[in-house]
Formats: sequence, C-alpha cells, structure tokens
Amino acid sequence: MSARHVSAALPGFRARAFARGSEDLDIEFDAQSATVAASELLLLCLRAPDGSAFEAEALRHWSVAERLQGLLAIARASVGEVLPALARCLDRECAGQIELELGLRQFERVAPAEFAWSAPDGHTVRCRLPTPVDLQAWWREGDGEEGWLARRLLLQVDGRVPAPEWPLPDAWLAPMSQALQDVDPLTALTLEVPCPFCGRATPVAIDLETLLLDALRRRQHAVLEEVHRLARAYHWSEAQIVAMPAWRRRRYLARVQAEFA
Repeated sequence: MSARHVSAALPGFRARAFARGSEDLDIEFDAQSATVAASELLLLCLRAPDGSAFEAEALRHWSVAERLQGLLAIARASVGEVLPALARCLDRECAGQIELELGLRQFERVAPAEFAWSAPDGHTVRCRLPTPVDLQAWWREGDGEEGWLARRLLLQVDGRVPAPEWPLPDAWLAPMSQALQDVDPLTALTLEVPCPFCGRATPVAIDLETLLLDALRRRQHAVLEEVHRLARAYHWSEAQIVAMPAWRRRRYLARVQAEFA
C-alpha cells in the first residue's frame, strides 16, 4: 500500500495515510465528538488536487456526504480496501453473530451539493445536503425537530427562494427525507446480508462513519504501541519512530521480540 491514495472518482481532494506523523498521534478519539475527530482527520490527511491544505472552516461546511468520502479515502490509504464488521442475525431463533468484510471501494460515490425533487402537490423543490454546521444548529436551535432541519436545507420552490417565514408543509417531510436518502444513501446505510447460520437475509444497519473512525483509531493505537516498544528498546524519539516506514518498524520490533524470546 502506497503512502498516498488518490481517488480518481473524487477529483476534489487526495488523501494520505493516517498515523504517518507525530501530529496524527495528537488526535484524541476518545475525548471528543466524532465530528471533531473527523474534522481533525480531514484537516491533517486531505489535500486539494494542487497539494494545498484545506481551511478548517471550509471543512465544517462540507456536506456530511463529502466528509464521509474524505474519511473513506483516508481509511483506504491507511488500512486497505476491506474493513471488518460484526452484525447479529435478527431471527430470534438464530441470533448468530455475522462477520462481515466490507469492501470500501463500493462506497465511493459523488453526492451532488444540491438536488431537486417533486413534492406530493406537484411543486419542484431544490434542496442541499446537510453539513455539520446544520446538524449542530438543528440540536442547538431546532431541538431536533425534523421540520426545522428540512426548512433549513430547502433552497427553492418552483425556482424561487421562499420567504424566511414560509412554512414547510408537513406533507413534504417524509418525501423530502426519502429524497435525501436517495441522494445520500451512505448516511443511513442498510445492507441485506445472508446469515451463514440460518440462511435468512438480515438487514444490517451500517454506521459507516463510526466504522471508519474506529479503524483509524485502532491504527493510531497500534502505532502508539510500536512507538512505546521501540522507544524502550532503542531510545529513539516518537518523531523518529513514526517517520520510519512501517516495514522498518516491523523489522526492528521482530528483532526486539527475538532478543527477549
């Protein structure tokens, strides 16, 4: 696996592997929200096509779908193309534990920043996908009320920007939610998986962001363990150890293990 993964299908950025520098070890996955951890990962490991860094404020205004694609690219560059996951058969007579191997390439997609859909009463509605800023405001100002977020994401009705006081019809909420799901299916992803024990198809809800963050957290913890063992044996600094290619660290660790076997 090369140190840099470039996604041809996503020309807006390129990703490098995580846990290749001391600054990567500063992310405290367990001490902050997933949104903050994801923002730090995107800031560290993503670059624009010309190699320039993104601004932190700009990343906050990426849609949730765009940020997920950024995390996906970082994970693929860091841990490879397959991610393990566990699920449970929903048949109560079976309830077997299902081991999954998720091919990450299948989740690579380009979600539009804006999209149009038809309301039940025939109006053409244009909306945008939510950002972390929207979701934070939703819980802070809208108390998690579905209509509040839907109204915030609405851009135009029949080609016109509605007045701020214009009320979103309740009948639009369910079809708008479905339109969002159709445009961005990965945010609330469900896969049909055959149970290896009973053979029945089991719907499995996949929280892709959590799985990607967990994989990168494990990668960081593994590198921290390598740093600890090599620093004790050779008295190298953290920066020196992290800067080494992974294969060299493995060689040194094998030597340390052989000497203490």
